[in-house]
Amino acid sequence: MSEKRAPWRLLAGLHRRRGEAVEAELRQALRELQSLEDALHAQREQRAQRQLQCEQRAQQQAQLSAAPRLCIASWLEGERHREELARQLQAAEQALQKAQDACDAQQEQIAGVRTRLARHNSQAEQYQQRADRLARQCAEQRELAEDEEIAETVVARARLHPGMRAGRR
Repeated sequence: MSEKRAPWRLLAGLHRRRGEAVEAELRQALRELQSLEDALHAQREQRAQRQLQCEQRAQQQAQLSAAPRLCIASWLEGERHREELARQLQAAEQALQKAQDACDAQQEQIAGVRTRLARHNSQAEQYQQRADRLARQCAEQRELAEDEEIAETVVARARLHPGMRAGRR
């Protein structure tokens, strides 16, 4: 009976290891996602700080009416910096979306593995029930064979008994 159950144990172990591998990949994707979110948050803070710095520079430059070229240059630098931050933010958002998509795909894979595992477990239970029924039937057949053998032995002894031989004559 254990030989019949061994493939199911191997299959269950395989599915468990696959589930663990998928969960490890999912945890890694979640760590990467958290790292990307942290980077995005840091970039947003930097952007806000730089935006504030740009605004402060613009105010200082506006006050320096004697240096309009410097004010324009500073403003242009701020615009270039803002554009660069916007590109970085867009790249971070794309990376975040990619990580989310990968996470969703892995969740679907995990759900599929769990569904297959449940189906295989159900099949294994059915096979075990059938094996138990067959074992009971075999035991009943052995008992019947033993009873039949005992009955044949009793009949054979009765035939050999002198009283039975005399009754036949």
